[in-house]
Amino acid sequence: MKTYIIAASLAIAGVSQAQTFTDALRFSATQYGGTARFTAMGGSMSALGGDLSAISINPAGAAFYRKDEVSLTTGLNFNNTSSNYNNVTTTDSRVHANLGQLGYISANLISDTNNKWKSFSFGFNYNRNNNFYKNIAIVGPSSGSSLGDEFAMRAQGTASNSLDPYTTGLAWKTYLIDSVPNKDATYFVNKPTQGINQAKYISTKGTMSEFNGFLAGNYDDKLYVGASFGAQYVEYVEKSTLRETKKTSDTTSVIKDITYNENLYTSGRGWFLNVGAVYRPTSFLRIGASLRTPTYFSLKDAYSASMTNNFTNKFASSTKNFSATTNDVKYDYTLTTPMRATASIGFVINKIGLLNVDYEYVDYKKARFGPSKNFGTTNTQIATQGTTTQNIRIGGEVRVDKKFSIRAGVGMYGEAFAQNIKFNTYRMNYSGGIGYRTGRIIIDGAVQYGTNAQSYYMYSPTLVNASNITASNVSAVLTLGLRF
Repeated sequence: MKTYIIAASLAIAGVSQAQTFTDALRFSATQYGGTARFTAMGGSMSALGGDLSAISINPAGAAFYRKDEVSLTTGLNFNNTSSNYNNVTTTDSRVHANLGQLGYISANLISDTNNKWKSFSFGFNYNRNNNFYKNIAIVGPSSGSSLGDEFAMRAQGTASNSLDPYTTGLAWKTYLIDSVPNKDATYFVNKPTQGINQAKYISTKGTMSEFNGFLAGNYDDKLYVGASFGAQYVEYVEKSTLRETKKTSDTTSVIKDITYNENLYTSGRGWFLNVGAVYRPTSFLRIGASLRTPTYFSLKDAYSASMTNNFTNKFASSTKNFSATTNDVKYDYTLTTPMRATASIGFVINKIGLLNVDYEYVDYKKARFGPSKNFGTTNTQIATQGTTTQNIRIGGEVRVDKKFSIRAGVGMYGEAFAQNIKFNTYRMNYSGGIGYRTGRIIIDGAVQYGTNAQSYYMYSPTLVNASNITASNVSAVLTLGLRF
């Protein structure tokens, strides 16, 4: 449906053709969440293992456990956005509390010393990943165009009784666009003639979360293998308002202001399989690799829109206000997100500390909507606009003493758009934290700071300038765990 700030709005699209590459990207680009230890180390623990959230990337890490463990993670997210539209800067923010992780692992040691299989582990883990809670405000003077220009351009050549009821049809009913006398399929725009003030407000919420059931084994304390079957759950809500008003000095224009509201609700679930291995050639070196299949989503959308236009009495003496509202349109579709391949290397430095580097490969060109007969054009755009991406995560831990540890990490997430597409999706995450562990008790805390910058268009990029939006997110998480 309508696009989200994680990338950019390519254009306003009719409901039947509304999915775009940015919608596929929203559910394909994973920002891993999880335990405070995993978060503090930048999500980089694939070769080290021994963490319930790290199992989401490489399930072989479960084979390093020698005791049962249960853990619970809660957190607070603070999101701030700053937009610059035609040299006007506007800020907004949002705070949200959440359950970030819940998991259990059963470690089973094999007592037969002659058996090269030393142990096997199984369990489950819930991770809350992508966080969609965000408020965005874009305010500034128009560069000359109006939303009505977009709708008039799209309506040309279409009879008024055949217009899209969610876009051009609303503009027609509220007189934002009108037909030239005796030419029903030729339209003009009612808009202020002495300058337009524009504002768009976007409020989003929801998450992508995943549930993993996993099984792993330790062969001769050298090779660790694992597999997990996972389900991802999606909930995304977006409400947006685009408002245009004439300048106070304008005394001649017949239109005073327009307001266009959109509401979207997306929900669904997807399934995936994850397999991985870690090889330990020496006591201090671990080499890991994992492969996560595409996730096959079944999604449902509910979308509605409304428009209100207020005119001066120079337009009509009896009626100056016009409003129109649509019913919810609901439909089902599928989304297949790209496969993910991860290679990692970890170092265990005596009992002093840990270091891990993850390299993740994702080909966003492979995302696909379905059924294919309904999304041929969109899938072609995804294959053209998408690119292959390399994500790098680095994390480390230093043990202050037998109980306390200090951790830090960084994550670098590459572009999802091809180089000839001007939308920026590069993202950086910085994190740190502390941990307290005894033989039974786990108390970990972490803070993660993420930032990225995108371009956003209120409507067609051929008519309106980009809004340059910088988003930052601060997450504070706390994990409580018990070993037994």
